[in-house]
Amino acid sequence: METVLEVSNIGKRFKNGRGISDINFSIEKGNVFGLIGPNGAGKTTLMKAITGLLKPDTGKVKISGKNLEEDYKSAIRDVGANIGSASIYSHLTAWQNLKMIIRFYPEQPISRIDDVLKSVGLSKYKHDKVSSYSMGMVQRLGLAAALLPKPKLIILDEPANGLDIDGMLVFRNVVRQLSDEGVTFLISSHLTSELDKFCTHFGILIDGELQCIVRKDLFSAGKSIEDLYVERIGGVHVAGIC
Repeated sequence: METVLEVSNIGKRFKNGRGISDINFSIEKGNVFGLIGPNGAGKTTLMKAITGLLKPDTGKVKISGKNLEEDYKSAIRDVGANIGSASIYSHLTAWQNLKMIIRFYPEQPISRIDDVLKSVGLSKYKHDKVSSYSMGMVQRLGLAAALLPKPKLIILDEPANGLDIDGMLVFRNVVRQLSDEGVTFLISSHLTSELDKFCTHFGILIDGELQCIVRKDLFSAGKSIEDLYVERIGGVHVAGIC
């Protein structure tokens, strides 16, 4: 199986003492890796280090075998990401926002904008200014932006925040369809019940340290990612997990 993302010994420490330490994991093609942890655990810091938005103090990242630090442009071309607040301009329409972004991917035709807007259920709102959008619609637009380059790896930071039921269904269907087509995902969320529906692997990040990595298909019957999380943060042993 092809390894799409390889994270080795990644560490980053800030002046306030917070950060991440010695993070190691890999994700194979078509897998959906759910990263969970409390606020301040270091999920966004890790994702920024993986995408080159933040330079780590230690370690290395490889995307499709390409070293991010040594060959950034080549490595990052395989990645679509929405980390932190989406870089969306509220005074522009959804279509205009994506037209600005697609300029960075000259190999993609302009028709790709309509394709991704349709996939996230925003086609009929594509000429509305983003200032009129709900938080969930902005999240959908951020997902559409991540899909623009037809990436091999999609990295999403708390993508379900603000989504209503329809938006959650759209998000879930996009992840399932693309993972079936071989696209790989790294998704952080505090909504453990939602990740439980489509993730193949899970990692628990607490106080900047990756405590546990587990495959969903190894869970005992009736066990959930929430059980795993409770065990790791509360010291309560749950049989059949990790």
